This record gives sequence, C-alpha cells and structure tokens, in this order.
Amino acid sequence: MDTLTLSEISKMLRISDHTARNRLSMGMPMPPSFRVGKRRLFIKTEVEVWLEAQKSGSLPPVPAMQKAAVNPIDAVRGGPPMT
Repeated sequence: MDTLTLSEISKMLRISDHTARNRLSMGMPMPPSFRVGKRRLFIKTEVEVWLEAQKSGSLPPVPAMQKAAVNPIDAVRGGPPMT
C-alpha cells in the first residue's frame, strides 16, 4: 500500500500545506485520509479515485472516519449548538 503525506497531497492539489490542514479541520472536500500518530496519510489509490470523482462531478463513498464532517460555522463558534 503506497501512502502519501499531507505535503505530497498539497503539491498534487497545488495548495499550501496550511490550506490542506485547514480544509481537513473544517471538513471541506479533501481526499480520504487517516492518522498514524501525528502524521496524516493518504492512500495513493484512494487519492486517484477521489481526484477522478472531482473531475467528473460525482462523489466517491466517504470512509466512516470522515462522514462526521464539521460544520464550518460550528467550528468558528466552538462546536454545535447546545440543545
């Protein structure tokens, strides 16, 4: 299994590492990834599928770990509203 680092993904997407980290923390569209310790890794084949889906406008299935995306407004406010 070939993996890519956040820095390598940033270069592929032509965005800065900082922007990639922000997109991940805000739950914005990014290739599927996972953490190993403090490192975020991306499986190369999943990145390729995600990129193809972006070109065609269809969305690939999202791994269970990334389904609970953070609402950007909630992130700014410090979390979801209390009920």
